[in-house]
Amino acid sequence: MLNMLLYYFGISPQNWLSNKSIVIPLVIISMSWNAFGSTMIVYLASLQSVNNELYEAARLDGAGFFGRIRYVLLPHMRGIMMLMAIRQIICVFNVTEQPLTMTGGGPNGASLSIRLTNYFYAFKYGQYEKSLALGVITFAVYDVCGRTAAAYKSCRLVCADMVNGGSKCIQCTVVQKLFQQHTDVVS
Repeated sequence: MLNMLLYYFGISPQNWLSNKSIVIPLVIISMSWNAFGSTMIVYLASLQSVNNELYEAARLDGAGFFGRIRYVLLPHMRGIMMLMAIRQIICVFNVTEQPLTMTGGGPNGASLSIRLTNYFYAFKYGQYEKSLALGVITFAVYDVCGRTAAAYKSCRLVCADMVNGGSKCIQCTVVQKLFQQHTDVVS
């Protein structure tokens, strides 16, 4: 369709997926368009679940437009935004179908992803040991990312529930000491 538009303006048609400098942006555009609908439904549902009384209370307290976004909307949507960020990270690691169907991993391997390489090792080249090793490494990266996100979330929940003057978790104590050392050095 884009080539038809270019032809209408007197420009010769382009081989879009054969140009290795633009093949990744084209795959990204295709994947973004594919996930746009479901992502918007999730964000719209989260936006609609915000109680309007919170906006009104913030406005009565003197919060402007950006203040209401900062103090009402963003805290309410933090969980959904974290979920969508984790989902995006997982989807980045799972890119297989789009480069396979659009370019077959080409041109010259420009659109290869971890999962597509894993697929090629197993089903195209028959190198099952390399496929297995790559799968284990990918799982280890997932595991580290998942454990880091879970530790961050549990630390925030534990420290948010503690009363002033009470004990804090080790992670928060270390961060607090590092911040205090940094402010002592600066002043």
